[in-house]
Formats: sequence, C-alpha cells, structure tokens
Amino acid sequence: MDTANNSVILELKDLTKIYKNDIFKKPQVALDHVSVQFKRGICHGLLGHNGAGKTTAIKSIFQLITPNAGSIFFKNKLLRKKDLLKLGYMPEINKNLKNITVNEALAFQLQVLRPDLNATAKKNRITALLKETGLEPHRHKLAGKLSKGLGRRLSWGLATIHDPELIILDEPFSGLDPWGRIQMENWILQKKNLGISIILCTHEIWAIESICDEICILKKGALVFPKSEAQNPTGDGKVEGLFHLKLSGIPEAELYRNINELKMPLWRRLTMQGFTAHLVFEDYNHAITWLNWAQEGHHIVLTFEQKNDIRDADLMEYFKVEA
Repeated sequence: MDTANNSVILELKDLTKIYKNDIFKKPQVALDHVSVQFKRGICHGLLGHNGAGKTTAIKSIFQLITPNAGSIFFKNKLLRKKDLLKLGYMPEINKNLKNITVNEALAFQLQVLRPDLNATAKKNRITALLKETGLEPHRHKLAGKLSKGLGRRLSWGLATIHDPELIILDEPFSGLDPWGRIQMENWILQKKNLGISIILCTHEIWAIESICDEICILKKGALVFPKSEAQNPTGDGKVEGLFHLKLSGIPEAELYRNINELKMPLWRRLTMQGFTAHLVFEDYNHAITWLNWAQEGHHIVLTFEQKNDIRDADLMEYFKVEA
C-alpha cells in the first residue's frame, strides 16, 4: 500500500473471507481478494446483489469477523480497535435498545465513544442532535415504542453523535416516507460537505445518482466495478459528469409545461422525490436556462452542481446473478 496517499481514509487490501459451515457443502467464498480504497470527504457507494459480500465486508471492518486473508487500513495504518471509535455505523435494521429512552440511548452511545467529553459538552451534543433529527419531542419515549421512521432517525443519531471521521450507512432510507428520505439525503450531504467520509450501501438507484461521488460493486464476493486497470485505465469508479439541478415545490406538470409553452430545453433525466424535482442535463447552457428560470420565478433552488452520473442501465449488468 502507498502510505504516502493521504487522500485515502480506509482501504481493503486483498480481503478474503471463506465460510466453511457445512461439511457436506462446498466452502462459500464471501469475499474474494477484494481491494478497494475509500477516499476522504466523499461518498462511496458500496453496491451489489443480496449475498454479494457487502455485509461481510462491513463486519470485517468492525472486526466482528476475522478474514481468512488480507488487511484493512485506516488512514494508511493497519486498522486498530481504537480506530473504531472514529467510525460510525447505521445498520439496515434498527437495532436500538428497546427499554431505554431516546435520550438515554444517545447518552450511552456518547459515553462509550467519546469519554473525553465533559458533561456539559455531552449534554449540548445530545440536545443539538435531537433537534437535528426531529427527535426532541420523543426524547423521553422508549426506543422500542418508536415508529420505524423515528427508529431510523435514532439510528442515524447513534451513528453520528460522536462526530466520526467515516460513516458507514446500510440502507439508510429503509422505512422512511418521502419527506424522511429527503431529510436523510440532506443529512448525508451535510456530513459530506463537512468533509466526513461516507460509505453508502443501498439498492436505491436515485440515492446513488444523487449522493455518491464514486461507486464500487461486489458480485459473488469479487470486486467487479471499478474494473481492472486493463479495462479501466483511470482506475476509479467515476463515470460521465453531468449537471444536476434540484428544485423544491414545483409540480412535475409545470416542468413539462415549460417544455411546451416556453420552449425550454429538455433535460436528460427528471426524478421526482416527494416535493423535490431533480433535473439532470448534459449541456451546461441548458442547465443554466432552467436555473435562471427558477431564480427569476422565485422558486427554491436546493442545489446546482456538476457531478458524476451513475445510471440505472449502467449498473444492472452487475446485479444479474445466475440461479
């Protein structure tokens, strides 16, 4: 590994895990010499079909299982137990303790992961996070009595309350209503904008398109994207850069009326997420035309940026698994 590469926060190097649970069946290769780098301050999509090896990789990172071979590096050094305090994890299924309150759960998590903070700092951190997640009215409610959506908010809070340098999110949008999904997306983008590194495991293609800067895909335990250097000389998971414009509170019908009545340029792709319209353009001038229209009409512009485009059709080949 290149120890001079300070842009990498986490690296899996030739990670291999083989399960031999049944003497009557062939050993199951869950990870097959997987090597991948996760860079600082961006969102990596970790994708793959069910059983591709994503969960095994996550368990290996958190030292819940021991790989048969390979190494894991954190900030260019072998991952140590104390480094786990700098990681955050949001599981796919809420695993919050049921018989303690929301406030108690956050306080316990903070005590375990940030014992260096004094009582005032801990109290302020919990108060801020309750407001951020909208859990303030529920702070004295038992975690086991929360709805699934509120449980996801608590899971997010437990994953981020200690200000980790790297957050691993496993299907964070599961169980959320449209507004909850928008809030979750905004929270993730806010963390990314603060320079926090994120690994996002999801089957939500819209989230991959909207949030991820780079992606890697596992298939039957092997890394199949990015491809090898011979197939992909740049060696990264980036694809074509396009212009992304997000507008709030504009009906889809109005957008189409602009095409017909105002003769505005057609987008490459339009995705509606609740009350948010996500327009993607190949041409910069076309994107600017829509941006100017929105600003002149006093519409709410959430974001406008150029970023890598990751499309459903481009990914599907990697998710096909023969029976």
